[in-house]
Amino acid sequence: MTGGTTTQLDGAITLDRLASGYGALTISWSLTGEGRDLLALVDGSTVDPRGDEFVIDLLPGLDRVLICTGTARGVELPESSIIVANGSTRVECRLPAGTSYGVWPRLSLVGVDEFVVLLDEHDPSSGDLGPVAAAYGHDAATFVRAGR
Repeated sequence: MTGGTTTQLDGAITLDRLASGYGALTISWSLTGEGRDLLALVDGSTVDPRGDEFVIDLLPGLDRVLICTGTARGVELPESSIIVANGSTRVECRLPAGTSYGVWPRLSLVGVDEFVVLLDEHDPSSGDLGPVAAAYGHDAATFVRAGR
């Protein structure tokens, strides 16, 4: 994917060299408000919560980040999206409507060589933080919450 474009994520996208290595990625969820959390499970990447979004510094490089949404059990969520932006480059990951039972994996960002790869997780399951983190090879202690 080249800079200066907006793209719908369907499966996987690799950002170009400029979008992968310069500046920061901003990640936001189109649903904000009480009880709707944006979570990041982090391995070796710099992820800072700023208000209701995350900023990932790309200068030290990106290892692996799993972006999840979080709610109380049994919450009905309408269709929404997660937006990943770097300057003029913007990727929209559509999230289907469904019932959330806690932490719900939505998007992975992985550093591969010098590039950032975005993966739409298409995971229909949600639940407690510990089991979700373990299913994706993370430690639940490495999570960061936006909006708090």
